[in-house]
Amino acid sequence: MDTYEFEPDALGASHRLRTLLALLITHHLIANFRAGDEALTAGEISNRLEIPIRFVNDILSELVESNILATTEIEEGGDPGYQPALDPDRLTIQYVVEAMEKRGQNTMPFIHAPEFDALSASLESFGRTIDQMPENILLKRL
Repeated sequence: MDTYEFEPDALGASHRLRTLLALLITHHLIANFRAGDEALTAGEISNRLEIPIRFVNDILSELVESNILATTEIEEGGDPGYQPALDPDRLTIQYVVEAMEKRGQNTMPFIHAPEFDALSASLESFGRTIDQMPENILLKRL
C-alpha cells in the first residue's frame, strides 16, 4: 500500500500516537524475531503495517536511540534491518515507553530547583507503579 498520501497527517501526529506506533512497530519486530525470520527494513515495516515510510523512519530512529531496537546488515550495501536490541522477555509496554522518554540527556547542571527534584521523584514513582500493573504486558504477548 502506498502511504505517501498520509505523510502530512503523520507529521502532525501527537506524542501519544507516536508512542502507540512505536509500541506497534516494536511488537511486530519482536514477533518477526521470535519466528526466526530475517530482520525487516523500514520499507518492509511501512508496507506491512501501512504506516508512512517517513514516519516509520522517525520512529525507528527513536527506538534505536532508546536501545530498544538494533540495526543489522541484511545484505551488503542494502537498507539496514531492524530487530530487538534486548531480550523480548524484558520488553514490556512500560519499559519501551520509559526508554523512549529517557533517551537523550536527563539532567541539566543549571537546574537546582527543589521542585524539579520533587517532580522527577514523582515521575519515577509513577513508573514503578506502572511496572507492577497487570496491563503492563510483554509486547511479545499481544
